[in-house]
Amino acid sequence: MADDTTTDQPAPEMPEGGDAPAAAAPSAPVPDVQDLAAQLRGLRSVVDGLEAFQDWAVPLLDEAEKRAKAGTEPQPDGTGGGGKDGKDKKPEEKPKPAFPHAVAWVEQWFIPTFQRKTGPGSLRWCRLWWAHAEAMVRFEALWRSWEVLRLDVGTGMGVWFRDHCDSQLPLLLGPDGPFAQCTADKHEPVPALPTVPVPAAVIDALTATDDQDEQDPRENAAEAAGQPDGPHQDAASALYDAWKQNRGSPAPAGSAADE
Repeated sequence: MADDTTTDQPAPEMPEGGDAPAAAAPSAPVPDVQDLAAQLRGLRSVVDGLEAFQDWAVPLLDEAEKRAKAGTEPQPDGTGGGGKDGKDKKPEEKPKPAFPHAVAWVEQWFIPTFQRKTGPGSLRWCRLWWAHAEAMVRFEALWRSWEVLRLDVGTGMGVWFRDHCDSQLPLLLGPDGPFAQCTADKHEPVPALPTVPVPAAVIDALTATDDQDEQDPRENAAEAAGQPDGPHQDAASALYDAWKQNRGSPAPAGSAADE
């Protein structure tokens, strides 16, 4: 009598080689529902933050794009680069100098303003003041500082007198200044300070690269000067030693610094 528990389903086919069928892989563990809920809440918080940032940033980007097209810039008060609507106001222009150059400033402001008695025993001046290089450099400095500080309607001119003019005039008009040998009727330039050409080897040492720092150019300097034991050698040694010290490198052995 047939068994009622049997079925008509065919038996599983055996794999080639006669081996038994492989066991089914174990199923993945089911994630904890609470962990999934926590992860979802974290993702929701991130999305909400991104949406809030987008709501804040998009209007700013749109406004910046409009300003870029209109050629205006925002002001510190946030009203824009122009008038009330930020479109009509032009960029602020820098103030123009009162005088086009130092010569005009000296002729039209300095000379009429500073009236002084000049001559032996007093201040010195020269009608050809513009022919003195030192005087021109000092007048240039006085004019430039005057142009800046005149814009300060409060203490600007006081600062100019204290920090610039009062320290320059004694040197400019003094008995040892650029007009020392001049009188009201005679132009007599002061002779230049004496000097001798610096040996080329010293110049090479001053402009040498770091790879050449270990080379001592004093022998070349003496050779170029033609006086190995003369004043040129002493000057080259002193200049080279000072240069090495200023560069933060020790002077070679036997130099003046070692003595």
